Amino acid sequence: SSVFARDVAAYALERLVDSNVHRAARIWESLKSAYPDPAYRYRLQNKLGIRAMRQLKSDVAYRWLSGVPASYRDEESRASRIRSALHLAAWDKVLESIIALTEEERADVQWRYWHAHALHQQGRDEAAKTIWRKIADTAGYYGYLAADKLGVPYTLETRPVHFAEAELRAFENLPAVGRMRELIRLGRFVEARREFLIASEYFDETDFLRLAVLAGRWEWSDGAIRAVAKSRFTGDTVLRFPLPYRALVESEAAKYGNVSSEWIYGIIRRESAFVDGARSPAGALGLMQLMPRTARLTAARLKLKRPSSKHITRPDMNIRLGTAYFNRLYRRYGKRLVFSLAAYNAGGVAVSKWRKSKLNNDAVIWVEVIPFSETRAYVKAVLFYVTVYAHRLGKTPLPLKELMKL
Repeated sequence: SSVFARDVAAYALERLVDSNVHRAARIWESLKSAYPDPAYRYRLQNKLGIRAMRQLKSDVAYRWLSGVPASYRDEESRASRIRSALHLAAWDKVLESIIALTEEERADVQWRYWHAHALHQQGRDEAAKTIWRKIADTAGYYGYLAADKLGVPYTLETRPVHFAEAELRAFENLPAVGRMRELIRLGRFVEARREFLIASEYFDETDFLRLAVLAGRWEWSDGAIRAVAKSRFTGDTVLRFPLPYRALVESEAAKYGNVSSEWIYGIIRRESAFVDGARSPAGALGLMQLMPRTARLTAARLKLKRPSSKHITRPDMNIRLGTAYFNRLYRRYGKRLVFSLAAYNAGGVAVSKWRKSKLNNDAVIWVEVIPFSETRAYVKAVLFYVTVYAHRLGKTPLPLKELMKL
């Protein structure tokens, strides 16, 4: 049927974008009249534009995405349109694309940051600074980038959570909380996490905050992180960014003159949130989420006995192998932290392809247009965590503009 033929052609065109975007663009120009239903046609054009941007073919991506009427765009296509304009360094197009967002999307800190950046690039410095000032006092990746632009200190100080001791004791005596405490004391973490999940059904935000404080006292790091996340309170960096295995992390990082302990903490915090027996659906293991093959190759380079999967998940071995592996990536990518973090998440093949586009050595744009959304979010998160962990370790954090140099 003609409908079937159009569906097949649409599928083939989507696949062609991945290998030859310009040929796909020529074919689409000749084919699009065969799709009279505007909802179908523009949905397909959105898909093509998003896929083109994943190939970093920003000129075609912007043309396709801009050719879709606003009423047919979705959140992903609107974001991809902005990223394609950023990749082109077309600041008028960046502004136009940001203005075309929904009101809720425009309020997001990332698009507020880029709105200001585009204004700055057009010489509208006061307007840019007005926006940056409003986000520079927030803790986070974009807040710190804005602070760098203004030359002001980062927001790093914690607002400690405080409860009266009698209140905490009463809460700790609740059956579910008492069971968690005893399971942690016995080292039965899987069962403690199961109790946490059950309790999540009836705890409110204040309950979770109380639990976070108690979990911190029990040295149950992943429990504290989960609980404070459930509470939605972001002010207490001690609870959100604990420091277990400190001696181990610092001693392993010290073996390599290039690697800082806060980098390793940032990776662990993002990869596993300190669940030492973590196993991902893809098979990554332990605190630093090492694939078994990567762990064994790294062990061989260190002249260590071939580790079993169980051995790889041990905190001491996992941090040893993970730190050595990250140091290898850091040296491979010419001591460029941004590339190294992206490779740790997405693998070297992808990063070797992406790094060909250095965008005039602008690492912030490079991160913003990373084609894999998971890797893009990963790099931003780890850079934020690295900054907080430097502060937690008693250091003066390096500005992101220094950490991200290409």
